[in-house]
Amino acid sequence: RNSHTAVPTETEPHFHQRKKKMKGGDARYLQHEKLRHERSGSEYSRKPRVVGIYAYQLNEHDDWKWDNNIRLPHYVFITERIDPYLLSHTSQTLRRIRSHDYYPDNTSLSEVMRNYKLAIAGSNSDIKSEDPLNFLMLLSKSRDALNDIRYGSEDYEEAMATPLEDENCEAAPKNAQWMLHSFPTCNFLHENDWVTSVRTSKTKILGNGYWRDVWPVLDSEPSSLLRQKKVALKTIRYEHDYTERNFHRHVRDAIVSERLTSSPLVTSIYAFCGNSGYFEFATGGSLANLLEQHYVAKMNAESNKKLGRSHVENDDDNKVLDQHTKLSLAYQVAAGLADFHDADAMRDKNGEIISAAMVHADITLDQYINVGGVYKLNDFNRCRFMRQYRSSAESGGDGKPCGFQVDNNPAKNRSPEEYAYTVETEKIDIYSMGNIFYSILTDMDPWEETIEKKAQEAVMRGERPYVPLAIKASKDFVDTALRKMMWKCWEQKPEDRPRARTVADYFYKKMRLLESDKEAIE
Repeated sequence: RNSHTAVPTETEPHFHQRKKKMKGGDARYLQHEKLRHERSGSEYSRKPRVVGIYAYQLNEHDDWKWDNNIRLPHYVFITERIDPYLLSHTSQTLRRIRSHDYYPDNTSLSEVMRNYKLAIAGSNSDIKSEDPLNFLMLLSKSRDALNDIRYGSEDYEEAMATPLEDENCEAAPKNAQWMLHSFPTCNFLHENDWVTSVRTSKTKILGNGYWRDVWPVLDSEPSSLLRQKKVALKTIRYEHDYTERNFHRHVRDAIVSERLTSSPLVTSIYAFCGNSGYFEFATGGSLANLLEQHYVAKMNAESNKKLGRSHVENDDDNKVLDQHTKLSLAYQVAAGLADFHDADAMRDKNGEIISAAMVHADITLDQYINVGGVYKLNDFNRCRFMRQYRSSAESGGDGKPCGFQVDNNPAKNRSPEEYAYTVETEKIDIYSMGNIFYSILTDMDPWEETIEKKAQEAVMRGERPYVPLAIKASKDFVDTALRKMMWKCWEQKPEDRPRARTVADYFYKKMRLLESDKEAIE
């Protein structure tokens, strides 16, 4: 339910007594009474509530009887759920701490309980309940003690979201409101009974990215149940934990999608809640799928020609991309990224754009999907926000842009600064866009014959993927245009790379020229 009320815990005696007398059908009454009591302004209703769970992992040969003499090889630490009201703020989310070996193999249950109670409440005698977490929110020293345990955990620290602002950088005032806040629309997700559709096999998993699975779901128009359209439901993959970091990456995805609503070259979002969301459904696959079909069709055509079968009609013939289509695809890629970079862009005191407000940080062929014949940019869960230096706040405009760093930059499609783990800006997107132009131009993937580590080292040294001699020497109008922009995007220094809008405008002019004056070009 899309509710800002929390499930009552045993630390709330008023509701705990009522709960004992209740039957299953009275849960709604309990919720109503709880909400009424919260609105009355009681002290506990204003206090954040946390429900914690801990468990014991036993050897398979151990006696499962709950006994103080049981030997525990591992102690599986906390799962924590925070009041849903706090989840309405971008800075809060569900958190999870993974398994830790806090105690040696010969530690008994009684020792574990005693040590744990001391860690939580500071006094073993004060804890009468089997679960000391029931007393977690009663004492400020308890919270401080638990925080010491949490922040001493590397797993916990890695699961925390990176703060947007720090001592050096802050969100530009005009962007702070939308960068720091999100507005979940959970009701919309719950109105659609897609769970039943999954159970009855009316919808099945369509595919997945690294972080989320994609499901095709039918959505009904409010005005008529007969008018239906497909939307893409994205849900976090089972293998990923519900951590603050994962939650924040999907909040960013939703925020960015909302900011780009006006662009016809960026996928639309219809709702989001937690790690899930409804998005525009892609009917034609990704740009990677299109180019793969092109590669195969071209190879088959060349093979048939060598065998003297070029006159034989083949279904692959229509899948070979002509030069005009290649130029059009390059334009759609650049224009979609330009819309993304220009939205709420940072400007100087004269109104000139000096930096994008958002950086995609994962521009690849797979990120452009076919919606109604147009390739649209999507998938912003790796996105980063550009900020301003606090010291430049008084300089006019939106201040001096402050870059960022991403802790993990795998694969072979990234910029030199990403592999060097130095400061990054929106120019990393420009470099990666050059790799897309390379694939469109050469019918090859960048560094396809090179292992990942070697490719990354080569990029940092200033080397670039192999370009066939025929492509280098080509005088073809489209080849020349693609080659020119590819090399500009691949500049080693970020400041030497063009803005996405500059690239898009260049391809647009070339398209107009190609369409209006083919004879002159030839």
